[in-house]
Amino acid sequence: MPRKPCPNKKDNENTCPCVYVDCPRHGICCECLQVHKLHKYPTACTTGFRNGFTEKELEESVDTEELEV
Repeated sequence: MPRKPCPNKKDNENTCPCVYVDCPRHGICCECLQVHKLHKYPTACTTGFRNGFTEKELEESVDTEELEV
């Protein structure tokens, strides 16, 4: 069964610290957090953005071709 569109997407997009705005999950926090947790990658919102992660680690964490729910 397909998910309903996120009712908060527009508001979330305005406050999301992630720089990867082309990500299909940008602004859909519940999906983003689920995928990052599944793949054990940091998120910008839960780490205070960067918080000790290198640019390469952050880029790898949002490789949208590989991250599938």
